Amino acid sequence: MLLWAFYRKGGLDAVAAMCRAFVHTVQRLSAVSPDERSDVASQELIHAHGGLKVVLHLISTIVSSKPILD
Repeated sequence: MLLWAFYRKGGLDAVAAMCRAFVHTVQRLSAVSPDERSDVASQELIHAHGGLKVVLHLISTIVSSKPILD
């Protein structure tokens, strides 16, 4: 029931958009050599990796069948 409400309010689309944004940031910043990357860019890359990890964990929780079977 809760997942259906999340879906109806566009939650899955928002999660997918966040995932795409993080992947885009990682791709953009990974194209630059680590030696040439500024400290700000390095921090942004670290945060993008962290955000992607959180989003992927949320997706794995949503698609997991364990809560359904418990």
